[in-house]
Amino acid sequence: MEKYIVIELNITFFILVANFLLLMFILNKKLFKPMIDHLEQRDNEIKGSFNNAKKMEETSEKKLQEYNLNIKESKKNVLAEQNILRDQALEQQKEVLKSTRQTGEAKVLQVKNEVNQQLEAVRGEFSKIASVIASEISGMVLGRKDKKN
Repeated sequence: MEKYIVIELNITFFILVANFLLLMFILNKKLFKPMIDHLEQRDNEIKGSFNNAKKMEETSEKKLQEYNLNIKESKKNVLAEQNILRDQALEQQKEVLKSTRQTGEAKVLQVKNEVNQQLEAVRGEFSKIASVIASEISGMVLGRKDKKN
């Protein structure tokens, strides 16, 4: 024979159903709802933190690009300024060398002129001395003595 389990619908069944529904209502209000709210809040905070981190990463990337661009521009400006300063220094060096060369050439020319003047003066004196010596020698050779006081 087959045994069938038959549920009797009496007051106990309705009390159990009522207890179950009451327990579900209380658990829903006190446990499940706060837990779901807490999990949603936590999920929102995580998403917010993730979005903030993403924004900060984008901002840092932009700032890094700006920084690298500024460095490149600064290097370019420094190189340009160095080239300008080097060109100015070379030009100034050329001017100083030119001026020094001109001054040196002028001094050499002045010294040459002074030497030539002194040489002419010495030649003039030598010719006077030579004529005096020649006349003395010719006088000695010829036997005459000029007496000059």
